[in-house]
Amino acid sequence: MKDDIFIKKAFENLNPSPEEKEKIWNGVESNISYRQETAAINKYSKKQRKTFKKFAGTAAAVLAVFFMLGVCAYAATGGKIADVFLKPANKEVKEAEEEVIKNSLNIIQRMETYAPELYACNGDYFVFAHLRGMVIYDRKKDCVASVVDLQEIECNNFNTQSRFTRIVEEDGKLLIFNEENGKADSIYYECDLTDLTNPQLTKKKTGKSISSKQLCNKWKKYKKKYYTDTFNSVPQSLTNFLNNNVNMYSENSFIWKAKNGSSKQSALIVRYSKKNIENIYYALFTLDRNTKKHNTVKLNIEVTAEMPDNDTLPKFVYTGGDAQIAAICEYMYNENLKYADKGTVYIPAPVIYLKEKKNNKIVILADLYHSTLIRNGNVLQDAGGGHQAAKLQLKKTGSGYKIVKVRKVRDGSYWTKDIDRFTKNHPGIRKKFYEGTERYTKACIMFKKMLNMYLKHTGLNIVYYKDYGGDKEKLTGYVEKLPAFSYSGDDMVKKTVCDYMCQKQAKWYTKNGGVYLPSPDIYYIGKKDGRLFVFGNFEYETGYQYGGLIKLYTSEGRLGRMCLKPKGNGYVVEKFIYTTRDDMDWWEKVKDLTKEHPSAMKKFWDFYNYNSSGLSTEKDRKKEKRLVKTYAAHSGTDITSYRGIDNVTININ
Repeated sequence: MKDDIFIKKAFENLNPSPEEKEKIWNGVESNISYRQETAAINKYSKKQRKTFKKFAGTAAAVLAVFFMLGVCAYAATGGKIADVFLKPANKEVKEAEEEVIKNSLNIIQRMETYAPELYACNGDYFVFAHLRGMVIYDRKKDCVASVVDLQEIECNNFNTQSRFTRIVEEDGKLLIFNEENGKADSIYYECDLTDLTNPQLTKKKTGKSISSKQLCNKWKKYKKKYYTDTFNSVPQSLTNFLNNNVNMYSENSFIWKAKNGSSKQSALIVRYSKKNIENIYYALFTLDRNTKKHNTVKLNIEVTAEMPDNDTLPKFVYTGGDAQIAAICEYMYNENLKYADKGTVYIPAPVIYLKEKKNNKIVILADLYHSTLIRNGNVLQDAGGGHQAAKLQLKKTGSGYKIVKVRKVRDGSYWTKDIDRFTKNHPGIRKKFYEGTERYTKACIMFKKMLNMYLKHTGLNIVYYKDYGGDKEKLTGYVEKLPAFSYSGDDMVKKTVCDYMCQKQAKWYTKNGGVYLPSPDIYYIGKKDGRLFVFGNFEYETGYQYGGLIKLYTSEGRLGRMCLKPKGNGYVVEKFIYTTRDDMDWWEKVKDLTKEHPSAMKKFWDFYNYNSSGLSTEKDRKKEKRLVKTYAAHSGTDITSYRGIDNVTININ
């Protein structure tokens, strides 16, 4: 509740009209948009900045649960923020460069939190990179000198999670390389800045002259020497970040020396008027680190609100064989199209929990997830989205269905009341609306299914998808149907448990292009009345496959007890009682489950302490690797690597 109040106050500080304020806040209450809140919250004061950092920790968890979030502030402004494009002034460019330049300079797009970082700066020029390309600005001529297409060389990993593009200046040359998991790629690039208007790019390979480790060390030393946090290093009394304009600035300032020997630090600023959103301009903020004097120089970059023709995306059309899903997708598209800005495509991803026939109608309980995407060359980037729980009634019409009634879950305190009312006759379904990790996983898999359906139908030359703040995910080689998991060991108890988990949970994932991999941790087995009582964390992994890589999402698992009854040479599950970490009283439920089995209680307590300590990552990584390797071997798939809990790609061979 405190977080909600804080967010609301942050938006009120933007001073919109009463009508706009109400419209914006209604959108935020309905679907919290993490990145746009951070953009709004991040700007005001050091006191609020500290509060935001505390909030961001919880927001990260919210982001993991509420996939593709929020119809928010930019939607409420009619998409004006999203429609602004920037181009360099006083420079004739080739037609092939125009798209790169516009996409490189368009940092207002989708309300980013920070302006781009500077990677080099002196009295003659400065360099920054973002989204698509690297921009070299000539300070003497006061214009964009040139732009390097970083997408073409696969070095455009900015605002990512685990794979990063690094740029280091050394003796008038830029070293450009990608780093992942503390290791640089074997291929890197050298950009000679002798001629700013025609920088020479040379492809290099690590070896005797420079190793992968040396490249990473160069970046570490470069960052330590030349970067400082902008907000904390610039005295608040001297900045003009907090005037009547709304601003974005580089999170880190670049430290450099002027020709007179004075120490300077510079950061990019993007500034726009509250009254006129199209009055946008770039500026370079520079602070003298000794005298504390500062200046802000507006850059010679023009503004246009024109959307490039090649950024226009075709409409999503459901081409699958489920007529009910088709009707829901059409309803979602028509209902939410007003929130999809110019140049974006709206992708529905409904997650259905219940279908039942009632009075010649089909009643469906679902979470209506959606996402809007924008194109940047060969990448589709996340541009917003949201979800809303709903109860729908469908009526058969010829070969299809029509939505005849929709009741959406209301916000705030009404949310739980509406969920309870919708599911009063289906207590098992009620849990599905509360199990955050499972909902998130299902939404991700459904979204990927719909996205690949869209690409297959449109034939767009798209190679990657990029979620906000995440790594690029390759979209080529998508496997529409994966073989089901089958336990191949000799442990009859574990086989019974895995078979039961697959029977109860796997169907949805396999139907929608995913794979379900049970990986239970059994803590204790007790015996009573000829039955086995199996206590453990009944965890599972789900994912989808692109080529030889499988992308996994980790569930928190279900802490509980299975009662196994002997049958033939094996067992059958007679009863399964469980709780999840999403339940507020989960630990009380665990204690109740184990009250007659003190040894099991101790195992659960050890599990709790171990996971709370943060020491389980390496253990989980090894467990995931064994699981994927076993699945690949027994299913006959061509999986050679996976991307799992820490978003790092791991080779299973």
